[in-house]
Amino acid sequence: MRNLKIAVVSNAILVAVLGFVYVAETMGWISLPWQISIQKKVSESAPQKPAKEFDHPDLVTALLSGPALSDRIRKGGVTLFMRHFERPPGDKESLGNVPYDQVTQEQWKDCSWQSNITEHGRSIGKATGRAFRSYKFPITEYISSPFCRAIESGKLLMGEDPKKIDMRLTRFGSERMKMKTELNLVLQESVQGIRLISGHNPEWLTALAEGEIMVLEFDKPSNQFRVLGRVLPYEWAMSAAAPEILGQKAALAEKSKKN
Repeated sequence: MRNLKIAVVSNAILVAVLGFVYVAETMGWISLPWQISIQKKVSESAPQKPAKEFDHPDLVTALLSGPALSDRIRKGGVTLFMRHFERPPGDKESLGNVPYDQVTQEQWKDCSWQSNITEHGRSIGKATGRAFRSYKFPITEYISSPFCRAIESGKLLMGEDPKKIDMRLTRFGSERMKMKTELNLVLQESVQGIRLISGHNPEWLTALAEGEIMVLEFDKPSNQFRVLGRVLPYEWAMSAAAPEILGQKAALAEKSKKN
């Protein structure tokens, strides 16, 4: 009985602490470790539009949160597009003058020339994966970019290797318009169940934080992408104790913008 009381009190304290962290982060009182690294990376790169702004002319936002979002995912017909977990800010990668679309299968398996996930990113990925898998979403299609960081991120989330590597999800550097066109084709492909994509930042749609998941559907009659939700890594973990937190930050930001 004493052990049970201790467990109950411990859980209550944990929920209270997580709640405080969530409120403090949402209000801007604190910055969480992975946000600091993201902000540093952004500040060192070329000026970008804020994450709340969208570049795609056919993108519509109707952000859900909490049980409404998880229930919508479970219904299917959606793509869960995840940006890989944290990698070193400003890290460069090169395979000489070989274009990415000419890299061999064996060269893709060699992670030494690539920018890979940090230990901090792996820790976040493990915690996010445990929480994500607790939802037991019936994933019907699981694909990844050939980059090691995307494959590892997918494995951390799903607990298994991707079922398919899709070359259209690579980053083409100077050929980014080509990547944009090909990724759009991937996202427009029909989804019967739940498709998970582990890839990179789709900047022409919207800027995603590292490890963030965008819930997306494509409406063929209107030829529009519709974003149904956006979930940050820590929201998956915290939603176990407070389901309403899932995707809440993005939904609140959208509501604030409209008001």
